[in-house]
Amino acid sequence: MAFFPVHFRAYPVWFKTAKKRRAQETIGLSISATKLSICHVRGSRDLRWAASFSLAPTDDWKAVLDHCVRDHSLRGVPCHVVLNATDYKLLPAEKPDVPAAEVDQALLWSLRDVLDAPPTEMTVQSFPFAQGLERPGRQMRHAVAARRSRIQELVDGVIAAELWLQSIDIPELALCKLTSRLPENDVGVCVVSQGARDVSIALYRNGELYL
Repeated sequence: MAFFPVHFRAYPVWFKTAKKRRAQETIGLSISATKLSICHVRGSRDLRWAASFSLAPTDDWKAVLDHCVRDHSLRGVPCHVVLNATDYKLLPAEKPDVPAAEVDQALLWSLRDVLDAPPTEMTVQSFPFAQGLERPGRQMRHAVAARRSRIQELVDGVIAAELWLQSIDIPELALCKLTSRLPENDVGVCVVSQGARDVSIALYRNGELYL
């Protein structure tokens, strides 16, 4: 799924043909201020190519991505972007008493005091807590907040590189999809990630994020 709503520019005519030919391929992409990581997969198991590129403060990640696409003939390949940890906040929040279509907009304003920018510059998408974690009488959701400008920057860069953008996700949900394929999924899976300055621990079971 495309976790964050994005505004697409029109793809050129040739692109509609190219993306049909390459529908069985996938590009995974993660971009931070210091690194661009990319992998190319065919089918569900065939890893064709993967690399990470260090980015200096003066480097343009869009140019690096464009070179990767051209050098490895990746034009038209479906692309899934995973946000870097500095691109978003994952916050617990009580579900507002509003119609379903208005929940995320209501959360945006209810969380305004803990956001990094005014609500008008942010976007919020949410998903429910795992079964059994809610308190009686309270419906809780995970709220993911990100700057609109950053989301649009990623969209524009991927499209400019002539990749076929499919989704913009967060690591917690991307890992959830991966762990759901493991035989231990019914019992539970713990994922420990070592960062430059911290350690992240996530618990998954039955395709849901518990912690």
